[in-house]
Amino acid sequence: FDNGFCLLVNSKFYEDLMKGLNFYKLRSKVSIEDITNSYKYLFAPFDNINAFFNSTNVSLGHTTQDNDAYAFNDPRIDKLGIHIVSDKNSFGKNELDIVEGDCLDFFLEKGILGMHLIEDLTKFYPLENNLHFLNAVDFKKGCYVGQELTARMKLRNKIPRTIIPFVLDVKSNANLNNVKIKEKNNVVGEIIFQKDKFLFGHITFRKLSDKISSDMKFFLNEQQLKINLQNWLIFK
Repeated sequence: FDNGFCLLVNSKFYEDLMKGLNFYKLRSKVSIEDITNSYKYLFAPFDNINAFFNSTNVSLGHTTQDNDAYAFNDPRIDKLGIHIVSDKNSFGKNELDIVEGDCLDFFLEKGILGMHLIEDLTKFYPLENNLHFLNAVDFKKGCYVGQELTARMKLRNKIPRTIIPFVLDVKSNANLNNVKIKEKNNVVGEIIFQKDKFLFGHITFRKLSDKISSDMKFFLNEQQLKINLQNWLIFK
């Protein structure tokens, strides 16, 4: 796009990404620039996909371009939404209604916890955040830092922990971060992220009474946690 490649990255990872790209480009004739101020980033729910692709049957990651703008179907799961990068508030013949505020609740409802929302990423392996279910890890190509360990965990099914999305029946103003999660009176994990009624818990498999399943009962204090079940989330 625009005689180059655009990378979308959360601001939390921006400096590390720029440092890594500049380090690994070596002597390649590559120019790396920050174009944040040249374009706008927008997101549209999947219901609007026909306006961008003239079809509702669009593959994950499918991309289309319109002059100084491009849009792509989210590459993680079906019917999540469309990401748009544009220098104006339109795409083709469609004017875009800009709504202030982020789309965080939309992703949380789908059970997706962005990596930028995890306070300390050094405590997590990629597969613990379900990245292998979200079309985010390729086990057939490489190489990348940590590839050997990641591939071995998947091959041997030795993923030690997982992040499970939970949802409360009502919004909670209480700070539940780091509160312990129990299963059959045993502490099996803790809450690592909370926003209103959406919670995400870090669960250790070996501490469970049995193999994890969608009907396993978890408790937070005396309140039973409801798993935010999703088609993409596979329990094994």
